[in-house]
Amino acid sequence: MSDRYAFIDSNNIIQYILTCNSNFVLDGYVAVLDNDESANIGYTFSNNSFIAPIPEFSNYQQSLLDNLSTQLTAQEAAGVMYESNLFPTDANSQIKYLGLAYNSQIRYLGDTITTATIPNFTTNFKTLNNGYVTLTSDDILNLSMAVNSYITAVNANDELLLNQINSASNTVQLLSIDVTQGWPTSS
Repeated sequence: MSDRYAFIDSNNIIQYILTCNSNFVLDGYVAVLDNDESANIGYTFSNNSFIAPIPEFSNYQQSLLDNLSTQLTAQEAAGVMYESNLFPTDANSQIKYLGLAYNSQIRYLGDTITTATIPNFTTNFKTLNNGYVTLTSDDILNLSMAVNSYITAVNANDELLLNQINSASNTVQLLSIDVTQGWPTSS
């Protein structure tokens, strides 16, 4: 027989979580419901019913902020695909792309400042999946734009989730925020 787990607030079911067998270990934020879907409030284990307290607001908010920070760090370093290679997107790599893009351009100083791609400019760059590959000036510029687009999308999702967490006024609102969702793909 399986039990259903749900968030509970003031004896009302807020959100079903999952269905599993009665050997499931409760994490402190879910409750086992009886088959009739009515919450059996109290710490009674004999009839397989248990209500765990809703987490305290400020502690849960801080936990979400910590998890969001971890997600942001992982997403920033996930990499982007370019020409079948996965290139790093961490902060150090972003600086390298900027330097390479600058160095692959000829700058004419005079009445106007213009740039032009240096003919036959190449450099080797280490990927996350295929070792070193040779990049041309055009590759460097295209890769830099792809990395910039990816990091911009990562930061936009981080900002959205951060605003949701900070604007929540109660724990139930916090419980609806999933910091693992909305991140861009690295391809």
